Amino acid sequence: MQKTTELKPISREAIPRALQKAERYRLLNQSWATESICQDVLEADPSHQQALVMEESLRAAMRSFEQAEGLRQPGNDDAILRWNTCVRTLERLRVHEESGEPHEPQFGE
Repeated sequence: MQKTTELKPISREAIPRALQKAERYRLLNQSWATESICQDVLEADPSHQQALVMEESLRAAMRSFEQAEGLRQPGNDDAILRWNTCVRTLERLRVHEESGEPHEPQFGE
């Protein structure tokens, strides 16, 4: 029998440090980790502007990747790979928001 696990909420006091970590992950292009942390922050404070801005930063990154795609060298599809990562992250957010179920990205997702 498999035991189910539940997400643990973070405290409001932990939000500043959590957002610092989210920013580091964003700079490392680890959108799955940024997404997870921002969701934890928004669970603790649904109107937290910095977490909402980080989600918007995914969309801004997509605009940059789209521009980079047009400038890429033959055989270098890095911009496309990053674009796809952003799209998948945003799709997971949308699916889980619509279902009302919390989403915890798996390592490497």
